[in-house]
Amino acid sequence: MGAGLCLGLAYLSKETALLLLPALALAMLAGERGRRALRGPGPWLGLLAALAMVGLEMAWTWSHGQGAHLDRALGILRGPFGVTLKGTSLYLGELYRGLFGPDILDRDYQDGSAYATLWPTGALYLAAVAAVWRRGDEAARFLLVVFGVVFAAATVVDGRKMFDPFWWGSLSFLPALLLAGRLGAEAWTRARWAPRVMGAALVALALYDAAWLGRVGARAPRLGRQEWAARIAADGERRRLRRDFEGAREQARQALLLDADNVAARELLARLR
Repeated sequence: MGAGLCLGLAYLSKETALLLLPALALAMLAGERGRRALRGPGPWLGLLAALAMVGLEMAWTWSHGQGAHLDRALGILRGPFGVTLKGTSLYLGELYRGLFGPDILDRDYQDGSAYATLWPTGALYLAAVAAVWRRGDEAARFLLVVFGVVFAAATVVDGRKMFDPFWWGSLSFLPALLLAGRLGAEAWTRARWAPRVMGAALVALALYDAAWLGRVGARAPRLGRQEWAARIAADGERRRLRRDFEGAREQARQALLLDADNVAARELLARLR
């Protein structure tokens, strides 16, 4: 139930956390211990706890005339599918910035900044996932399934957006980090000095990467909810003028999620009806 409450809180933070529900369910079905646990009440009580928080948020927002996070998630799923680089953007985003331009990851708001790992370290995380792909232990398999579901969804959902390191890729980051840590721990426990050096280098890279994330994130503008809502509503109006009515409608709804009193977003929705 504690895990379910944490999942519900993640959903309240961002609607894409709903991806974790099917990801965790499939991960449990993939292992004997998970299937055995599903025969008991624990996972189902956790699911009820998560869905209770989702239901409370939906009831509150709909009763106040706002769009629920679920509306935003369904709007994303209704968009066109297509192969993108969103799954790798969090890990290789700085490389993409160098190859394609400084605002390729966030052209929606044209900040010139992006939350992304230092790309050599991001490549290491992805390599760690690939390295344990054929392993048979259940812990690695559990993490791999969660990573795989999120990564696959991030790569094909909302095909209009080629790069996005913010939320899609971030759901896969913790499984990738844990898998990299497992490899580092195994390398450290082996007898020869070379694996230990590799393990120490892995830890050093991860620590450096954490500092890099903070430094890169500091370049992002610290805007309030009303300011972000105003930017998103303005982007929605530009999309309407380009006759991208579905995109404009989604931006208006997202702006109202941030600021229910945003006049521009309400006027935009009225013009789209």
